[in-house]
Amino acid sequence: MKLDHQPLEAGQARRLRRARRTALVIGAVAVAVFVFSIAQMLWLQHHPQIHQQAIDSLMQ
Repeated sequence: MKLDHQPLEAGQARRLRRARRTALVIGAVAVAVFVFSIAQMLWLQHHPQIHQQAIDSLMQ
């Protein structure tokens, strides 16, 4: 895909930078949530008794 490299107006350039920054932040949050969920899954696999105790205490 060939992009047109014509000069952008100041407003367009500002919107483009903001859109890229927003996409970067959203991507970073998505990756962080994914990594956290994987870490939580692995932790629960290795510590099932602690998880069960927490569930039992909530059910009382």
